[in-house]
Amino acid sequence: MIVGPSQSFEFVSQDADVCGVDEAGRGPLAGPVVAAAVVLDRRRPIDGLRDSKLLTELQRARLAGEIRRKAKAFAVGFASHQEIDGINILQASLLAMERAVLRLAAPRFAAGEAMDAASAVPVYLRDKVALKTSER
Repeated sequence: MIVGPSQSFEFVSQDADVCGVDEAGRGPLAGPVVAAAVVLDRRRPIDGLRDSKLLTELQRARLAGEIRRKAKAFAVGFASHQEIDGINILQASLLAMERAVLRLAAPRFAAGEAMDAASAVPVYLRDKVALKTSER
């Protein structure tokens, strides 16, 4: 299930693997959109982890390495500039996010940043994929 940042994770059991997914590259006029999906290990917390826009370049680089070392799993997905031109940047962003999540060993839940209140976002629950309209 993908949940927006304003939604609660109280429904997630303590043993559930939660996958965070976000995209980069929606602003530039050219090139692909890229998404990363990460399943963090609750037993190996990462100090300083927060919104990358609030971090310095040095902090981002340090945290990137620490995420790769400590995460249970991570994957990257892309949507090409041809796909962006064909389906629009929002749909291409969601496609890149879906590709990233599907490259992981299936998490129970995927938590993503909803980009548009009216957009349909993929919902993942084990090996089932459905569409859900995001709510804010």
